[in-house]
Amino acid sequence: MLEESEVWQIPAEIFSNQIANNPLVSAKFLKLLSKNLLIKESKILELAYESVRKRVANSLVALCDIYGQNDTLTMKVPRELVASMAGTSVETAIRMLSEFKGDGYIDVKASEITVLDYASLKKSPF
Repeated sequence: MLEESEVWQIPAEIFSNQIANNPLVSAKFLKLLSKNLLIKESKILELAYESVRKRVANSLVALCDIYGQNDTLTMKVPRELVASMAGTSVETAIRMLSEFKGDGYIDVKASEITVLDYASLKKSPF
């Protein structure tokens, strides 16, 4: 899903000046950086300690959270994207998707994935 957007560029000198002289800007920037750091830390822990099955399930849940409606998602999702999000090979991601289809959590037709049981994907310990 593509959305219209605008890209702005702030010259480094102006940005540095704002960070140095504007406490509100520097506080918001630090908050943004710390949130980003927490997200990255969470992802590293997931890659280190979660099973591949759980990581693929989390990837489908994330896609559903971003692009789905009412905990459902039907969209063309490249297997490479699922594998990349889960930190695994494409072959392993395909195998996990097949298992999820067999378990009734998703349906797969050609390159389209439909999440059928969001709650099970999100809550199951796998």
